[in-house]
Amino acid sequence: MRKGDVSKMSALVEASQLVKALAAPPMVGDTVKRQIARAARRIPFWSTSRVKSIWYRDERYRIGADDLAKLRLLANKQQQDTGHAELQKLRARVARLEAALRLADEDFNSNQIDALRRSVGDPDSAMD
Repeated sequence: MRKGDVSKMSALVEASQLVKALAAPPMVGDTVKRQIARAARRIPFWSTSRVKSIWYRDERYRIGADDLAKLRLLANKQQQDTGHAELQKLRARVARLEAALRLADEDFNSNQIDALRRSVGDPDSAMD
């Protein structure tokens, strides 16, 4: 295998991994076809057939540096958005737990309430 072939394959492998990451999270009962369609909706600069070919690492497709960079940006943005949503869910859960502890006995549970606040990295949060 020539050097150019190796770099072409590594770009294709990375692109395939990024496409699969953009299809995440998998839903209950998801098929590969549905995941490919979801990834295609999230990659506006490629057709569904191209997304499918990249998913399966079809060697006939060339992945340019620009396309790879765009995929990386999309995947990174999705990861950040997912992380932000998870943090919001965690904060809401902590607020519910804190409220439950306050109802039980705020004085007795003050240490647990402080620990919950620290667990989300926000010791002075306005969850009161």
